[in-house]
Amino acid sequence: MDSDQTHRLEPLQKRIEKQYRRLEKRLEDYEEEDILERKNVGDNLGDIQTTEHYLLKPNDANELLSFYITTAAAIESESALIINAYSFNFGLDREGSLDFLYNLRQKDREDMIYYLGLIDSGLKGELAKVRKRRNEFAHSQDHRIIDDIETEKANIKRAYNAMEKLKEISIEVEMKSI
Repeated sequence: MDSDQTHRLEPLQKRIEKQYRRLEKRLEDYEEEDILERKNVGDNLGDIQTTEHYLLKPNDANELLSFYITTAAAIESESALIINAYSFNFGLDREGSLDFLYNLRQKDREDMIYYLGLIDSGLKGELAKVRKRRNEFAHSQDHRIIDDIETEKANIKRAYNAMEKLKEISIEVEMKSI
């Protein structure tokens, strides 16, 4: 990627890192008294499972929504830039290639970088989970309600790590293309 493309994502990635660190700390503060609802649910084998729902504070819920939206946006941009560098020589071979890539659905970009052999199936799955989680929060009637604090902490860590791994791949592709 040329330096303009790489530097264009740095402020967004720094913002995501700050959001990630803040969310890690904020979600640690939730305790038993923050449980909105706890249900014991029997499954078809007769086992009793407990489900919990937490009601996030408005600022925490908005931070979580913003985190998923900005992380997904960074992943979308990074994916397009990787394909552009790898397949179109940074757009030098085909004018308008980056615009073309930005107009693809993110799932299609993920498929492309997977089939080009640039990511493995594990990272492909993680990228899809970030997209799914972003959509769940963005289209939820009440994004303040989450099922489990520990699961959500793990989800944000996985989303952050997926973005970081994609950034590493982007740097590798850039180095090979020079």
